[in-house]
Amino acid sequence: MEEHFRFGMAYWHTLTAGGSDPFGAETAVRSWDKYSGLDLAKVRVEAAFEFLEKMNLPFFCFHDVDIAPEGNSLREFYSNIDTIVDLIEGHMKSSGKKLLWNTANMFSNPRFMFGAASTCNADVYAHAAAQIKKGLEVGKRLGAENYVFWGGREGYDTLLNTDMQLEQDNIARMFHMAVDYAKEIGFDAQFLIEPKPKEPTKHQYDYDAATSIAFLQKYGLDKHFKLNLEANHATLAGHTFDHEIRVARTNGMLGSLDANQGDMLIGWDTDEFPVDMYDATLTMYEVLKNGGIGRGGVNFDAKVRRGSFEADDLFLAHIAGMDTYAKGLKVAAKLIEDRVFDDFIEKRYSSFSEAFEASEAYPLYQPKAGYSEQNPEDWVEQTIVSLRKLLEVSGVHPSEIEGLSFSGQMHGLVLVDAEGKPLRNAILWNDTRTTAQCRRIEKVLDGKLLSIARNRALEGFTLPKILWVQENEPELLQQAALFLLPKDYVRYRLTGDYAMDYSDAAGTLLLDVAGKQWSTEIAEAFELPVSLCPRLVESFEEVGTLLPEIADQTGLAAATKVFAGGADNACGAIGAGILSEGQTMCSIGTSGVVLSYEERKDLDFEGKVHFFNHGEKDAFYIMGGIDGIPAGSNGLLFTPYIVGERTPHPDANIRGSFIGMDAGHKLEHFGRAVMEGITFSLRESIDILRDAGKTVNEVISIGGGAKNEAWLQMQADVFNATIVKLENEVSLRKQQWETTVATGPEWILNLDADEILTTDFGIVRNQLLGGTEDAIYFRLFDMWSETHYRDDQYWQAHAYYRPFLVRYRPEWSYEWKETPQHCGRFPLTIQHFAYGCHSPRVKHYGWARAEDRIRKYERYQALDPDARYGWKEQNVLEAGVSYDQIPNVSFWGEDRHFCIRAQALGFRLYVDTHFPAYHIYRLSELQGVAAFNRRAIRGEESISISLCMIVKNEEASLARCLDSVNGIADEIVIVDTGSTDQTRQIAARYTERIIDFEWVDDFAAARNFAFEQATSEYILWLDADDVFEPDDRVKLIELKRSLDPAVDSVTMDYHLSFTAEVHEYLEVAGHLLHSDVAVTHKKDKEYTDRNLKIYRKREQAGEEFSPRDLYYFGNELKDHGHFEDAVNYYGKFLDTGLGWVEDQIAACQKIADCEAALEHSEKEVSALLRSFAFDLPRAEICCRLGGYFADRTDYRKALYCMLYNDKYFKDLEKDSVLEKA
Repeated sequence: MEEHFRFGMAYWHTLTAGGSDPFGAETAVRSWDKYSGLDLAKVRVEAAFEFLEKMNLPFFCFHDVDIAPEGNSLREFYSNIDTIVDLIEGHMKSSGKKLLWNTANMFSNPRFMFGAASTCNADVYAHAAAQIKKGLEVGKRLGAENYVFWGGREGYDTLLNTDMQLEQDNIARMFHMAVDYAKEIGFDAQFLIEPKPKEPTKHQYDYDAATSIAFLQKYGLDKHFKLNLEANHATLAGHTFDHEIRVARTNGMLGSLDANQGDMLIGWDTDEFPVDMYDATLTMYEVLKNGGIGRGGVNFDAKVRRGSFEADDLFLAHIAGMDTYAKGLKVAAKLIEDRVFDDFIEKRYSSFSEAFEASEAYPLYQPKAGYSEQNPEDWVEQTIVSLRKLLEVSGVHPSEIEGLSFSGQMHGLVLVDAEGKPLRNAILWNDTRTTAQCRRIEKVLDGKLLSIARNRALEGFTLPKILWVQENEPELLQQAALFLLPKDYVRYRLTGDYAMDYSDAAGTLLLDVAGKQWSTEIAEAFELPVSLCPRLVESFEEVGTLLPEIADQTGLAAATKVFAGGADNACGAIGAGILSEGQTMCSIGTSGVVLSYEERKDLDFEGKVHFFNHGEKDAFYIMGGIDGIPAGSNGLLFTPYIVGERTPHPDANIRGSFIGMDAGHKLEHFGRAVMEGITFSLRESIDILRDAGKTVNEVISIGGGAKNEAWLQMQADVFNATIVKLENEVSLRKQQWETTVATGPEWILNLDADEILTTDFGIVRNQLLGGTEDAIYFRLFDMWSETHYRDDQYWQAHAYYRPFLVRYRPEWSYEWKETPQHCGRFPLTIQHFAYGCHSPRVKHYGWARAEDRIRKYERYQALDPDARYGWKEQNVLEAGVSYDQIPNVSFWGEDRHFCIRAQALGFRLYVDTHFPAYHIYRLSELQGVAAFNRRAIRGEESISISLCMIVKNEEASLARCLDSVNGIADEIVIVDTGSTDQTRQIAARYTERIIDFEWVDDFAAARNFAFEQATSEYILWLDADDVFEPDDRVKLIELKRSLDPAVDSVTMDYHLSFTAEVHEYLEVAGHLLHSDVAVTHKKDKEYTDRNLKIYRKREQAGEEFSPRDLYYFGNELKDHGHFEDAVNYYGKFLDTGLGWVEDQIAACQKIADCEAALEHSEKEVSALLRSFAFDLPRAEICCRLGGYFADRTDYRKALYCMLYNDKYFKDLEKDSVLEKA
């Protein structure tokens, strides 16, 4: 129990409370009443640890003012706290007691009458921040496991005088400051918010769990905070305690509990000790479901009543509370063990975890022994009713349903006339009247039947039924225009189209199975016209749309597509994934079937296999009691031939029987005997497959026989094979997770067998594992070959980041998305982890082979027949479709070998070439590939580098630049755009590769041209006024020698990049290395109006500017003193809502600069304040606003800006901020 409770003593109620209430003074009698001030605080510490020891309580909690008097100033308060903390620290070391949490009391002192973080007074806000700062330092010193924020007065009484948005923003700022300061001092406690709806204010911002969670999520604090929930506060909010815990638990936000109870008859926060077993049980039920309380605990935030004034009552009250919770834990554990609630809830919501379905019954006609018939019109009527019901129960709009298809009973004969009307009842698959006709077929065709139809003549097949009508109802056969099978007739009535798919046609004995056409030889042998057979189609073919009258009757759209469908067992086998050699399915339902995949058309089973024994469905009702019955059912045997047998003992007249019955056999014996009889009968069929040379090592079990573990084990024993039960993906993921966490991992990397991490994971692995993030997200690419991945309107898996690597947090409760597929590889709980998106990518090869795509598609159909979870978009995955036939398959660029593959495909690569998943900035013309290959052959250790530069009139600086890379660059390419000075002559001292380029007012074009001339493996680009200082030159040489070939790009810690005509930038992506090698920019030219002229030229031409162009045009205008025009273009840039946040903030600052130059002071301030809309305020803006207000003697606002900047932001050094303040 201990780990679930972590009981704690509340310092305030136990040691400082005096028994007062809103209507009366203190009544408590305590031995320390004679003391005061710091002496009283010290005596209370002694009493606290004596009480903890006697009660065997492991934890305690306190507010800062509980343990030390406030004094007359913060300095005095801090001194008092330090004195008492010294004393507490000593007792903790000697006793082993721990601090569950501490907090700052920011509600009792009159200064907090309007709140602390939500106050309307900046001085009070600063005082509150100082108290929290000290509280965090105390918590770190004492090893507190949590730190609590309780909004005692963080709310309002009326909105008429309240700026709600500002107050909530200020609360969030305070929290962010606390998070940052805790990190700065190394305090790793869990932060907690304690919700309370009212009292003393009418409405508090932390009203309840849901409100608090929403607040944290809104301000990006949810990964730093959880909730400390109090029972009495839940009552005041109109909730139960277990409701609040459930809300926190399901959001991954349950942190700790304050155990007490309230009295609704009193109506205020009475903080009574918890003695209600019902509430305690439900509370502990939620804690157990959460997997425990983690770093939190159960703190008795409760006080004895005014009448309990003696110290002994404190012991009795705590004992009562602990006893109540202990009993509640036992009952809750039993409820969970017996699944009292779980089973009920699963049953109540079962419709969401199962496919939507609707069914209707229709009669079976058996006028004579062995006869089995149904009226085809019954099928149609009940299909229409079921479709209508299905549409209603699913809630799906008809326009969302793209199509429907069929899986139906095989072999049944439906004869229709020229108008499509049935001539008689359908003769079904289990009708056994046709024994004589089967003998006739065998005699007439002899060995030809097996060579053409590949099956022996059995009573269940369709041809014997046609011959029976020919002999007994010849007039009906003469009227017949077509014969159909059951599903084909229903489909015809829905669409008006006649057709039959191959899987059903194979069961008629009229199909040439290998040739996939109707056999004229068989038809003519029995004087049957081939025209009696409908046209043949593939199971996946669209055969029409709904007739208007059918659409009206079902509620579906007339445009709904209808697909051919297939035979029931064929569809079941596809759903089970029986799509390759060696896979076998065992289906036990109304009939028993063993089905094995076979690619070869010539393999001869001598007619011994097709369909097998028939079982009675009512046997499933007694499956639950067979576990205790030994194998062999104590001598009771069952022959499973209720309505005859087809293979391997074709005899419609044999019947089932029990053998060896005695008085000792009970119902369970008969149930096990039935299952054993069915299983051994199926074993005969497996033996036939093995005798024919087929491998049967794995059997996939479906149907009712897969729903009982004992029967599954029986199949494994009897078949001598591994039995695979089709399960929902979530079941498998749960099993995988539980097995993994049982090993006690620190991190869990979850990859499927067909997924590969890119090589750069090895480069950043240690960095990721050593960071603060608990969940690492990568992008996944569905590869459709070694070189291509899919990218179209349906399929953009690579557009999103998803978790692959998570830190295991045993204190968290892990819950799963309960869906049959696409449940996610990790529990839902990790959504609340601090996460980061990173550059390594995952290549998923699950779609790379056509046969694998088909298997996935069909498996999805089996698990999700109504496409609720998204397999519909994969309907392009039909047999024989290869990746190059799929639209929008994109080329993958991963590493250096990408260049070779791209060259083979004829790609021409430029700096600004973009593929959907990869920005290519390697060498065009691909000379670098040859260079790389040469280096690999020679075994050279260093990479090769081409220095590419564009220059014009750079005589003052070019030599300095080239000297700094001389001997490092293997090749120097100088592209001259029209120099008229000594630039070319200087360049000639270093390289022969000086190439002219006609300037076209486009820097990116010039850069790209320079890149095209390079022949080395890597490209270095510099401007003429850039230089490597001596220390950086040494670093660059070492980098060249040691660079990992997997790295695509080397940048400084900030990115220099180019694209665009002016202020060009290089878009970097792929495998990046952030180096400490610095490029020093030594500008030696005055600013010119060259860039401004380019922008003005584009402006006059009416060109549309990108957001980035608008920003840089504004810069050029500002730099040249065109302030009003600059404000205009900066404004246009901000109005787009696009661009980097830092550029948006900078634009606001630069507008302020322009307005200041124009002496528009109010507009200057407005521009600075506008920056707050894009992100948290920057330090330099706060300083500038502080200076603005100080100049206008508005010192309160000035001080607020400066203090706010000092408390939270680190963009400027603290000393400089304080100096300016």
